[in-house]
Amino acid sequence: MKGIFCWMTLIFNVTAGLFFFNNVTWILNIFVPAPIIFTLITLAAVSAIMGMVMSVIRNKLIELIITTLSLLSSVFGGLFMLLIVMVSDMSQPI
Repeated sequence: MKGIFCWMTLIFNVTAGLFFFNNVTWILNIFVPAPIIFTLITLAAVSAIMGMVMSVIRNKLIELIITTLSLLSSVFGGLFMLLIVMVSDMSQPI
């Protein structure tokens, strides 16, 4: 079980990023893509690092805390991307 959640969050982040960029590339004409790309890369890197850390740690409590933090980072990353999509939809002229 060690590291499975971190690999899941890493896969989730990459999938969400690909889905995001494939569907709303027109947003990049309005928004500077740097914060979005930075957020995705940061979340993926954090998940991968946590996976490596978890493979070393023997304490179950610390492992649980790290897994929870990793999953929360994925959830907040997804909410952040959703917020950007909603804001850019509102800024589109009708």
